[in-house]
Amino acid sequence: MTQKAYYTASENHTPLPHEFQLFTNFTQSLRDLFSDSNLTKNSMTAVESLVQTGTAAEYIVQFEALWQYATYDSEVTEMWLFYKGLCPNLKDKVHGEEYSTLKELQALATKWDICI
Repeated sequence: MTQKAYYTASENHTPLPHEFQLFTNFTQSLRDLFSDSNLTKNSMTAVESLVQTGTAAEYIVQFEALWQYATYDSEVTEMWLFYKGLCPNLKDKVHGEEYSTLKELQALATKWDICI
């Protein structure tokens, strides 16, 4: 819907277009226009191909941003995908460490990244 339609309805004292009647309608209209229609699938593909190119902290942010839309249902898969994308020297460091959650793995990666 365009600005013109809004002003035309206002000037003619006719009902506003559906998109402008409620804020929720407006936000849904924006999602329909600009959102990724395959968000889950595309996020899963992006997570699977994500690799660390900067610091561990930057990698964690990228991973979490994509992970929130992925639909894997296993914490083991989540940890494996995170580990898989780490740079080789961090993989070597965290490989022998004990961790049982993604947060613990991320903390180890951050610790070793700072040391390196």
